[in-house]
Amino acid sequence: MVGFPRDRLSRLALGTAQLGMDYGVVAPSRAPDDGAARAILDAAWDSGITCFDTARLYGDAEARIGAWRAATGHAPLVITKIGKRDNATAVEDDLASSMAALGVTCLDGVLAHRAEDLRAPGVAAALREAVDTGRLGAFGASVYEPDAAARALAVPGVTLLQAPLSVFDRRLVESGVLARAAAGGVAVFARSVFLQGLLLADPARLPAFFEPAAPALHRFRAIAGAAHMSSAALALASVLAEDGVASVVIGVTDADEMRANAQAAGQNVDPAAIAEARAAGQGLPLAMIDPRQWPT
Repeated sequence: MVGFPRDRLSRLALGTAQLGMDYGVVAPSRAPDDGAARAILDAAWDSGITCFDTARLYGDAEARIGAWRAATGHAPLVITKIGKRDNATAVEDDLASSMAALGVTCLDGVLAHRAEDLRAPGVAAALREAVDTGRLGAFGASVYEPDAAARALAVPGVTLLQAPLSVFDRRLVESGVLARAAAGGVAVFARSVFLQGLLLADPARLPAFFEPAAPALHRFRAIAGAAHMSSAALALASVLAEDGVASVVIGVTDADEMRANAQAAGQNVDPAAIAEARAAGQGLPLAMIDPRQWPT
């Protein structure tokens, strides 16, 4: 058994969806070319980020990480995701494909895209066997809401969990699931810290669908301004301050944005500003904080 090396995990993890495909709704971005992708990975590593989050479904992301690893000799932790599978053979095929693309003989972590996927016959058993035989460090699920997180935690062997968590979306905290996961030794990765760009958008120039969020965004920007920091820094600080969060997954569109976010995450932030920012988002409709309900 290998286990997941928590001691090597950085507080920020690089999300690589943007690395392999077009991504985003509020602020859509195109996938970078090979040179720009390498620059993002270099900037992440040079900024102290030791963990990359990827998936079989993220276009060329796994292959680009694998090529970068081979060229640089760096060995970041990589957590990948398998598609919806209903048997052990399909899981084994996914694991083999990810290892080949990444250029490794052991995957640090694997997530199912949904908690329910772990309940398909043989899927969790295949992942547990991969852990026991040293081909996988840990496994878990990527979820969208607290109920699904609770279902994932009930699967024997789960020690990784990824879920949305932001200054405006604290359902994982308020439900008690974050505390329960952390108490059980599960490494929790928070994603959508910027609400897929909504928290960084100009509230005066939002698409019509997002207008109900404008007052909260105005207040959030005002709080950040009063604290002499960027909206990104305040958004990051609010999630990094949550007890039980092992790492925060962020996606970027270029190397400069990577460096800026890493710098923002290192700022000291007044807890009072964090409390004010969290209060600003209370009462928002679920449609504003759940990207699955956004127009495509």
